[in-house]
Amino acid sequence: DKQVKLTGMPLTQHVLLAGATGANKSNMLLNYIKRSSGTFTKILMLIKKVEPFNLLLKEILGDTIQFYFKLEDFPDVSQFPDLGKKNNELYCVVFDDFITENNKKNLKKIDDYLIYGRSKGCTVIMLSQSYYSTSTLLRKQCSFICLCGIKGKRDLKSILNEYSMGDIDTDALKRMYDYAKTPTFKGEPTMLKIETGVCPIDKKFTRNFLEYLNPHDFEKGKKSKSDSNNSESDDEKPTKRRK
Repeated sequence: DKQVKLTGMPLTQHVLLAGATGANKSNMLLNYIKRSSGTFTKILMLIKKVEPFNLLLKEILGDTIQFYFKLEDFPDVSQFPDLGKKNNELYCVVFDDFITENNKKNLKKIDDYLIYGRSKGCTVIMLSQSYYSTSTLLRKQCSFICLCGIKGKRDLKSILNEYSMGDIDTDALKRMYDYAKTPTFKGEPTMLKIETGVCPIDKKFTRNFLEYLNPHDFEKGKKSKSDSNNSESDDEKPTKRRK
């Protein structure tokens, strides 16, 4: 799968990018889009206001990207044709900080994308400033959780334990997260990516997109940058705006 080699994630999967303001969610999204160049027929992005990052995306992608400002104006997933022999178009659907809304009608529209989007060729990416403020229903629909920045140690440990398969030392998980979040060059955007489904433990966690991490390697805190033979060498430099 070409997309797995480029991003570590298959197409038509759903992704949560979680992190507070300044945690580089936007740069990680840009990195994903660049790695997926030419893959998507259309990128639809729901935003609250136009910011420099959005203008940069428009400059790079042109008519491939379309912005919306109100969830009620965003197309329903039912408007997309079913993916099949007569239709092989793929879409990237981005919800930027709308998934913590209290409007149940609007949230149902997002949930419909998570339930039916795969059959429509949609890869859904949700950006949220808080993992736990994102509804459990939406989180459970995600195949990948990307932690761009979690400030509270208690929240971080709870999140990591939720996906650790239960036999990993909590301190080892914390060391793995710290390793994933340590930049290898000044200004490098970083994240810990977690596959939520059943998979081997050495394929469950990655630093950024492609550097697979085994939490057992961190049980004694001996992991160092030089230990990895799988480091990414092509991460994008950050944009001026960091979200």
